[in-house]
Amino acid sequence: YDAVSDQVDALYTKPYGLRSNGNGSAGMTSLADQYHQRMLGNGWCNRPPQLDCQFESICETCAYYTTDQSFDPVLQAQRDHADQRDQHHRVDLFQILLDRNQRTYQ
Repeated sequence: YDAVSDQVDALYTKPYGLRSNGNGSAGMTSLADQYHQRMLGNGWCNRPPQLDCQFESICETCAYYTTDQSFDPVLQAQRDHADQRDQHHRVDLFQILLDRNQRTYQ
């Protein structure tokens, strides 16, 4: 347990990428943040690049997942596709994401 905890702590304290020189501007920090977002089909993964992800299809329920209104057409299509196949849990998931986008970006 201690060894794993030490490794995780090291990931969060170790300088990485554009932030590693310690004297970057706010613009460089913003650029670094954008660079580390990985684009998904319907949003972004904000998981730190040092942390590997073993999953392929749980992004929408992951704590690192974000989306915005630019992805609403994709999310609506995914919701409708799930509805046509009676996948009620997925319909609910995509509707929650659409509702969150509407509340957040109005």
